[in-house]
Amino acid sequence: MDPTRGDSKALPILPWVFLGSAVVVVAVGMRNLYADPAVIRIESFARIYRSLGLSDSLMITAVLVLPFAFAVVCGGVVLVLRRHDRPAMLLVVGLVALYLYFSGAALGLESGWLRDVVASASLFAVVMFLVAFPTATVVPRWAFLAPGSLVVIVLLDPGFAAGLRQVLSDPNRSADGLAMGALASISGLSFAAQATRFRHHSTRAEQYQARWVIAGLLLMLVPPPFVMALGATDVAVGFSGGLVAISVLGSFALPIAVFVAVFRYHLYDLDALISRTITYAIVAVVVGLAYAVPVVALPTFVGDSSSVVAGATILAFAVLSPVHRFVRRAADRRFNRSRFDGVRENELLASRLSGQTTAKDIEAAVSAVVSRTLQPATIASWIPGSAGVSGSDR
Repeated sequence: MDPTRGDSKALPILPWVFLGSAVVVVAVGMRNLYADPAVIRIESFARIYRSLGLSDSLMITAVLVLPFAFAVVCGGVVLVLRRHDRPAMLLVVGLVALYLYFSGAALGLESGWLRDVVASASLFAVVMFLVAFPTATVVPRWAFLAPGSLVVIVLLDPGFAAGLRQVLSDPNRSADGLAMGALASISGLSFAAQATRFRHHSTRAEQYQARWVIAGLLLMLVPPPFVMALGATDVAVGFSGGLVAISVLGSFALPIAVFVAVFRYHLYDLDALISRTITYAIVAVVVGLAYAVPVVALPTFVGDSSSVVAGATILAFAVLSPVHRFVRRAADRRFNRSRFDGVRENELLASRLSGQTTAKDIEAAVSAVVSRTLQPATIASWIPGSAGVSGSDR
């Protein structure tokens, strides 16, 4: 997101107006939703947090209000620090619109026409964000079909966006099949446009910006369906508490990803983050199985559970280090290729240097590695005690 600077001081006004309007809508709408949580209560999710002794009001605050407030704060910081960056303005509006829509605050508005306008406007902003991120331009041009189709649907059915949000809260609520098909088409067009942009039109930095935001979206949107699905089953209180915590924390992930995308802070660390996440998840499962399987299975045969627990603990510690090395190497090979290649080149250089005895041979080995990895136009080296600096042009 390279900032596009201009002389106009009025450039950030519209995003600030949108943020202010969103805050007012949430303040008014949530007041009514706190009084009647059934409007946005998802029963399968409610069964989980109620089993933990948590109230509807507490979960509305944790899952809807606080993530929205966090998104607004992050958006406000971006508007202050990047006030002449048009792509950043788009990202802020799309981020806040997404949290405004999924908060369900519009459903708490008493005026029907205002509820429809707020829900439709926020959904339109989300679709525009999907097709124009990260450069604030719609590429390819056919991506205009997504927001254009939504405008047509809203003109034909002003309550479309608000009705869809009600369906998200209550899956048993009947939804118009034609409208849901239109929504699926709009979503498909939006993601197809973003995929086309990613593959054919984006720079490397823009691709990483998109990957951070997509990762944030997944962390926000993926946990809740699993929580709701397991809410219909008899899950342990401790396990269900973990699911609720993951769902809450996931809703804070997207603003952080947007921050990284806007300011490009640790932008290229996403591969390392994915690699580490996969590594520790797999290692935790393997070590957990190494401990749990003997503890569950062996007492039936040996009868002494204390010795089995001690042995299982020793086994878990024994497999931790080799499993971690193996899984980390495999994950880096697939998801963090730059680190994997760097480690491999260092190992190769060390093996070559171990057999070299002269300064000239060492210089040649180091130069070969630098040429292959960094591909510089010129390589020069200085060895203490030598007559000068030796170098070569490539």
